[in-house]
Amino acid sequence: MRRARTDRPLADLARALDTSWPTAKRLEDPRHSPTLKQLERAAAALGKRLVLSFE
Repeated sequence: MRRARTDRPLADLARALDTSWPTAKRLEDPRHSPTLKQLERAAAALGKRLVLSFE
């Protein structure tokens, strides 16, 4: 998430997700496991899409 948001402030992501700053911060916390739905919403808020693959 941190790489995807590049120079965009975390507060902007929180506003786009209509959530609190601490909740948005947990998306970048390696000790927290966000759901796929949360990751999809965050990716969409950043103008990206979530892609999962198995190789």
